[in-house]
Amino acid sequence: MPPYLADDQRMQAALQHSRVLGLVLKPWQRLQQALAPAVRHSRTAAWLPSLALLMTLLLIFSLPFASSGQNGILMLAAAGLTFVRLLLHPHESQPFGRLFVWVFLFVAWGLVATGFSPFARLSLMGYTKTISYFLAYLALLVNLRSLKQVRLSLQVMLLAAVIVSLYGLYQWHIKVPPLALWDDPTAQYTLTRVYSFLGNPNLLAGYLLPTFALSAFLMLTLPRLWHKLCFVPLLVVQLLCIYFTYSRGAWIALAAGAPLGLLLWLRIDGGHLLSRRQGKVLLALGVLLALGGLIALFVLNPALSERVSSLFRGREHSSNNFRVNVWMSSIAILRDYGWTGIGMGNKVFQAVYTYYMATGFKALSTYNVPLEVWVEMGIGGLLLFVGLLLAHARRVWQVLCDSQPQSREARLLLAGALLALWVLMVHGMVDTVFYRPPVQVLFWYALAIISGVSHHVFSGGPASGAAAGGDLSEQG
Repeated sequence: MPPYLADDQRMQAALQHSRVLGLVLKPWQRLQQALAPAVRHSRTAAWLPSLALLMTLLLIFSLPFASSGQNGILMLAAAGLTFVRLLLHPHESQPFGRLFVWVFLFVAWGLVATGFSPFARLSLMGYTKTISYFLAYLALLVNLRSLKQVRLSLQVMLLAAVIVSLYGLYQWHIKVPPLALWDDPTAQYTLTRVYSFLGNPNLLAGYLLPTFALSAFLMLTLPRLWHKLCFVPLLVVQLLCIYFTYSRGAWIALAAGAPLGLLLWLRIDGGHLLSRRQGKVLLALGVLLALGGLIALFVLNPALSERVSSLFRGREHSSNNFRVNVWMSSIAILRDYGWTGIGMGNKVFQAVYTYYMATGFKALSTYNVPLEVWVEMGIGGLLLFVGLLLAHARRVWQVLCDSQPQSREARLLLAGALLALWVLMVHGMVDTVFYRPPVQVLFWYALAIISGVSHHVFSGGPASGAAAGGDLSEQG
């Protein structure tokens, strides 16, 4: 048994033998026992797993189209059906191992930060948003129980992303006017920055970055070359839409994600590809064509050159100057609240930030995800957040380095989820869109894929075709 699965089993055994947890769950278990006779002959109970899965898929699809409130309702609906499923189907295997404990501890720490907050009521309101995302994570983790279901969820996500991208490209075609002042007033070239259904170019880019990462590795799971070739246009429209957002943070994330994506793919398929001379030549040509395409973009599009060069203009650029001022004010907050944090949510941040901000630089958040976590949750929350990310990255790398025979499709999906987390974090270093539902839910989605796939597939669970002796891709 791989060591990471042994760790999960030890963690599950410890939870099962925990007296404290046993006391907490005793009423739940008694209710399950009382309902068991009725559940045995209930058609509704038999359909509950399918209903919970359907609501979870609806949540994934609706992210870019629904308002924050509507997404919140869908998260609660998916979580509600999931809890009823857990209640009526107590014998289903659940992937509540070590990775889940990291997630739980991080979410629970938000309550500690709320207790220390100078604005406890506002912080408690902000904490409810964190709980809603955690409930969405549980719905994703419990209902995506097989590779078939994970693949279906990715196809639903891809459908939404392609619709969003096509509408974004239509906006570029008609030169849609901006909804706000998104460009530096001193810029020489006027840009058409698309925003599709999400209303903001940076938010659109933040949504499409993880969908593109997951879609790219989903394409690699297809069995035949012509399947992959038919899939390529779906990737191209997403990539073009990200480009036409002219989001510099998204471009940085793409640049940082490309080498990691290549490394993960080579770790999975490199042995077969690089063992032949033709494979090495094709790989080198692909890299050269990509670099040549980037150079051609800079030569043919002076607006792009100006946009990229603005990254190196320091505080002369208005957007750069704004972020630097917000970061400096946030660091000033840390001098007073760095140990305990100010509490959860943007309402608390705005209330505290008022006393620290530079004149004329109002902000909804720190424009930096690790800094935001530190400001809100203190040093304990930051350490748990970093530990959570490293634990999931370590799990993926352990699976990819495992010498035992494993499902190639599962390994590719895990790699795509890790790449999605990476581009989200890189983009989140310079932007604030991470805390909007279309982006935040995709973050929890990637975590759920890593935890669920690594547990079910490689432990012989319901998604494990190798262990069950069946066709892995068809296990449901």
